[in-house]
Amino acid sequence: MRLAPLLWQLFRFLLPPTLIGLTWIYTYPFLYDCSFPPAVPSELACHLPGSEQPGRAAETAPFRLLCLADPQLEGGSSVPDYELETVWREQGAKGVAGRLGRRWRKQLDLWGNDRFLAHIYWMISWWTGPTHTVVLGDLLGSQWIDDEEFEKRKQRFWGTVFRGSEMVSTELIGKGSVEEGFEGWERRIISLAGNHDVGYAGDLDESRLKRWEEGFGEVNWEVMFRLSEKGGSNETTSTTVRSPLEALSTPELRLVVLNSMNLDSPALHTELQKDTWDFLSSTLPVSSLSKPLANTGTILLTHIPLHKTSSHCTDKPFTDHFSATEGGGIREQNLLSSSSSEAVLNGLMAAGSSALILDGHDHEGCDTFHYSHPETSDWTTEPFFRPRLSLRPNNTHLQHSPIDWDRGNGIREITVRSMMGEFLGNAGLLSAWWDAGEEKWKFEYESCAFGVQHIWWAGHVLALMEGSLGLAALVRGELEGRRTKAELGREKKAQ
Repeated sequence: MRLAPLLWQLFRFLLPPTLIGLTWIYTYPFLYDCSFPPAVPSELACHLPGSEQPGRAAETAPFRLLCLADPQLEGGSSVPDYELETVWREQGAKGVAGRLGRRWRKQLDLWGNDRFLAHIYWMISWWTGPTHTVVLGDLLGSQWIDDEEFEKRKQRFWGTVFRGSEMVSTELIGKGSVEEGFEGWERRIISLAGNHDVGYAGDLDESRLKRWEEGFGEVNWEVMFRLSEKGGSNETTSTTVRSPLEALSTPELRLVVLNSMNLDSPALHTELQKDTWDFLSSTLPVSSLSKPLANTGTILLTHIPLHKTSSHCTDKPFTDHFSATEGGGIREQNLLSSSSSEAVLNGLMAAGSSALILDGHDHEGCDTFHYSHPETSDWTTEPFFRPRLSLRPNNTHLQHSPIDWDRGNGIREITVRSMMGEFLGNAGLLSAWWDAGEEKWKFEYESCAFGVQHIWWAGHVLALMEGSLGLAALVRGELEGRRTKAELGREKKAQ
């Protein structure tokens, strides 16, 4: 029986779905039109019916932050040899085979998951061109792993998922230093500590904090970016110390990385908690009476979302504690306490003209608006809805969301959806720009999702099958051709 024709038929049958799958996998940012929101000036970006002046066109935002959350690299699932020996004695060869099968299957799953996450980072970075990238905590899958397993997962993070990137060095961060423009950070990954990285307040200790900072960078730091004359498009960057006159005259955007894991009490190590609060107090004035700098915008990057009394997010308010014999510290929490959240919000309001919060933890993601009442300074939380621009004739006004934007000062909080395949491989795209017309920093955010990880697997498995079928068909066809020639030769000799 000649197999080559059958192999070619299978090859042609699988070719269309293979091409469709690979095209989707490697062009999905284009197909979804994923891009950073443009910098829209205070004037409308287009000429509306009835307006007397044409508006200015939207431009590319000078600051473009790629936001990734909760990759949670797992591992350490291989069965130790001594366990295999025990299984052999108790269950025999069948039990050992089952354990080995689960081990190999898990290792294959980890191998594919790392490359799935790497594909998301590589594709979005290549297509959209971010100036900065942040991973908003839970880089790893457990804070309880030993140092050897921690080192393995760290190597996978830097060597596979974010290959070619580097962590932010201590020389680039610190109070008083300013980066001229936004360039030079394309290869740096801003890594935040999450509960699966260092633990909650009840189990965060010095050893976990030290190994984290050695592998991924400091947990509390800030950096200031000064807007260049070209709006951030200058070709060179440098770190300088700003003079008081420059600080008052030049628009500056500040990134603040905050370790929210031990803001709340009770904490296992009060000294580590004090370090976090000292950093917060020195970086963001906790008093709402401080006069903000009109030219300064702030983006706060942290892991645990702020408090919501009746959460519209997936994660509801919840806090669990260790038992008294275990120290009584916080074992788990979905949201920060109301007092910690108010301190953060008041500090952001006092620090500058505009602010935004980015966090992770809630894998489903959420978008929230916190606004304060001028009379009481109390904070209220609502779902965030973007004001919509209607372009219909005779209806050129801005359609606002249910929130009354004039009833108090507000801060938007974006909880970025996880980049894990179970949550569709999400990536967040944040743009920030200085609006000279309104003399304030503005922010806008969009999401781009790849889809479940099975799409990535299916496309590459089909490609592997196609390659194998094509090679097998060629080899089999060559062998069958030679066999046919040999048979014809023998028939001629017999005649």
